[in-house]
Parts: sequence; C-alpha cells; structure tokens
Amino acid sequence: MDRESNASTEDDKGSTHTRRTKLIWFAGLAAAIGLVAWVVLHVWAKVDFCNGWASHYASEAKRLKKEASNPNITEDEAVRCRTAAMDYEIIAHKYERVAHCPWRPYPSFPLVSPRDKLKAGE
Repeated sequence: MDRESNASTEDDKGSTHTRRTKLIWFAGLAAAIGLVAWVVLHVWAKVDFCNGWASHYASEAKRLKKEASNPNITEDEAVRCRTAAMDYEIIAHKYERVAHCPWRPYPSFPLVSPRDKLKAGE
C-alpha cells in the first residue's frame, strides 16, 4: 500500500507540473496573439487614416487647380488657388508616403515647409 500511495503522489506532481507548463505556454501564446493583433490594428488604423487624408488633400488640390483655370476669377485669386493647390499636393504626397510605409512617422508640423515649396517649385 505504501508503494501505491507514493506512486500516485509522484503522478500527481508530474501532472501538476505538466498542467502548469501547459498553462504558461497557453498564457504566453495568448499574450503573443494579443500583441500581434494590437500591432496589426494600430498599423491598419495608421494606413487608413493617412490614406483618407491623402485622398482628401489630393481632391482639394484638383478642385483648386480647376478653380484657378476658371477665366471668371481675377489673376490674384488664380495665383492663390494655384499656390494652395501646390501646398495640398505636397501634403497629400506626405500622407501617401506614410500610408504606403506605415513604419514612417506621421507628417510633422508644419505640413508644408519652405524647403518643400522650393522642391516643388523646381
């Protein structure tokens, strides 16, 4: 009887160890899946956000270019529309770059710097 009780105690210890190991592996796997899901959602949200603003600024630039070509507006208004359209194109391009490479940071403030205007003017 002594041997049987010792054998069952050893089996219980092994069983407890196996259960604990399985629990640790399960918890680790669940944490890893949760982390991957969080990263994927974060990247997806960033891509979606930047695509939305890129398309918004691109459509505004297109609208302003069309407005600048209107013969019924003054030359000053046409110049302002073309300048705003150029700025919007720069901003749209910045957001497109982030949307296509989500590991890049969001565009910084100011969205259109003097250096960007010089690049676009060339």
